[in-house]
Amino acid sequence: LITYIAPTSFAGLAVLQELLLNGNMISYLPPALLQGLTSLQRCDFGSNQISSVPSEFFASQTNSLLTLNMHVNNLTAMPSNATAVLASLVHLDVSGNAITALFSDSIAGLPALQSLNLSYNMLTSLPQGVFSTAFSCVELNLEWSPWY
Repeated sequence: LITYIAPTSFAGLAVLQELLLNGNMISYLPPALLQGLTSLQRCDFGSNQISSVPSEFFASQTNSLLTLNMHVNNLTAMPSNATAVLASLVHLDVSGNAITALFSDSIAGLPALQSLNLSYNMLTSLPQGVFSTAFSCVELNLEWSPWY
């Protein structure tokens, strides 16, 4: 099982379209890990031990990334940095984490988002208008959160 990824592990893979690192024991994502992966369309970090995503992690993924899977990790918040730069993101899965709240801008920068899976988190409420900019969203999964 992979526990550590060096910041330049994928340097030079400009035509890489899928990065699948699910089912490991990764707890830290180096901020520059995806730098130069300008063709990346699918990224899967599911079933690891990631608790946060560095704010500059997705900086080089503005036009190519379509699918991001971060299910079954230790996230306590949505990767808010992702929403600012992932305008082409279509599928986002952050199910099975410990996300406790969504903020009004949590998905504001994801105009192409069609599928959002937030199931099996610790959400107890949703702020007014949190999905008001999710014009393309056709699938929203919020099941199995402690709504009280």
